[in-house]
Amino acid sequence: MKNSLKIAGFTLATVGALVCFSIYNIPRTLRTSQDIVGAAFSPDGKTLVTGHEFIASARQSKWIAKQAVGALLLWQAQDATRGASENSAIKLPYLVNPKNLLDSRNGGAANDLRYSPNGRYLMAASRGSSSLGVWDFADNRWISRKFGYIADSQATYQPIGFSNDSTLYFYAKQRIIYPKQHGAEKQNFEESIDGTICPTDIVAERVVDGSNAFTTANIFKDGQYAEPFRLLSDGETFACLKHRGGPVSFSGTETLEILPLKGGPPLQSWEIKEWLQDFSCSLDGRQFATTGEHNGEIMIFRRGVAEPIVLDIPNHDSISHSAFSPDGSLFAACGWGGDVFLWDARNLTFRKTLYGFDEWNQSATFSPDSKTLATVNGKVVKFWRM
Repeated sequence: MKNSLKIAGFTLATVGALVCFSIYNIPRTLRTSQDIVGAAFSPDGKTLVTGHEFIASARQSKWIAKQAVGALLLWQAQDATRGASENSAIKLPYLVNPKNLLDSRNGGAANDLRYSPNGRYLMAASRGSSSLGVWDFADNRWISRKFGYIADSQATYQPIGFSNDSTLYFYAKQRIIYPKQHGAEKQNFEESIDGTICPTDIVAERVVDGSNAFTTANIFKDGQYAEPFRLLSDGETFACLKHRGGPVSFSGTETLEILPLKGGPPLQSWEIKEWLQDFSCSLDGRQFATTGEHNGEIMIFRRGVAEPIVLDIPNHDSISHSAFSPDGSLFAACGWGGDVFLWDARNLTFRKTLYGFDEWNQSATFSPDSKTLATVNGKVVKFWRM
């Protein structure tokens, strides 16, 4: 029986589950005209959203820059996995509208995409310039947009997730305060800066009207910058990756931490002597994998266990992104060389290498039924049947 999903004045016909592929390691391919920097399946698996870099000119009083402004395309999942034309996708309004772009502060590619559990809302964020928006599919509009900027004393916004009943969305609001000797014009983020502090508030807002449900002020007592944040399945705790020395720190010391949304001491933390850029977590919130410069290794952290499990990467590759399947059976890690490596997530035995791109993958996500893995590179999404 057919269902339909009406979005932005269009109706998407949806039929059944995702298309099946006959051969496990030969993917279907979707190509677009704009660089893809993120992808996410809806909770029912019927639609797929892709985040893009749309480059627009941005003028400031002192200089002109080009800035990505966060284009978003919504696909019927069956069409996307069959390599549909871009004309079949619905174009959502930009996270940051290029026509209204006043300066480079309000830019950013839509590279962090998170659905609410009921599928009605989508949180889209631009890690890098730290802007964030919440889209309502029922009302066809942005119900919230917050524009961040990584610079001295400016606010940045990092997504955390939605409550289990989809009535609240959570985000982190941070300010970066550099030591006085660097001055307000300090904008060089290519090195860690001793003395940088980043006061961080956890904010919960109601999706119905944007009103504040609660704010946990200054949740990190050490003042460290954190990115990314991920809400755990209990809806009351989150995990984050803290960077000593401020955003884009190359200090070589990071901390993976689990904390309550409403404040309190960390429930667990791991200090890691590596430069890291991201982490993934299993749906049950029991396993975590960090990605970055591991020099041929990837570390798996388990709740209640002090030391990580270290996995060797084939060909001594380093990992750009990773994902756990929703059913807890698979763990996928994307190598900087373009290949995708699969492990059994339960016992961490190596399963297979998927030979994909010639360059690093920018995103990896499983479908809700765990039967399809989508990996992103450039203008291409590849769909692997598990």
